[in-house]
Amino acid sequence: MGPGMCEYDIDCKGERVCSDFFYCVGYSGCEDDKSDDQDLKCMIDESLNPEGAGQCNHSMHCKGDRYCGEFGFCIGESNCPDDEMTPEQKC
Repeated sequence: MGPGMCEYDIDCKGERVCSDFFYCVGYSGCEDDKSDDQDLKCMIDESLNPEGAGQCNHSMHCKGDRYCGEFGFCIGESNCPDDEMTPEQKC
């Protein structure tokens, strides 16, 4: 198997899982990947989720530090730089 390929979840690093197409997907959660993972997670556009805008069935569908709640919606703060409100937006 090549880099990033798998047969089982155990073949993937950290919390990544093996997809139906035999590739590791998701975010590892490992210390050495955290800054890269956060950059990639901040690029997620929840409005494009297959379940619907802001909906999820796994936390890898949610932007930044947001996570998939028990009712299938992304919840929490993303903590992504582009989500910070400007002073004008706060008023």
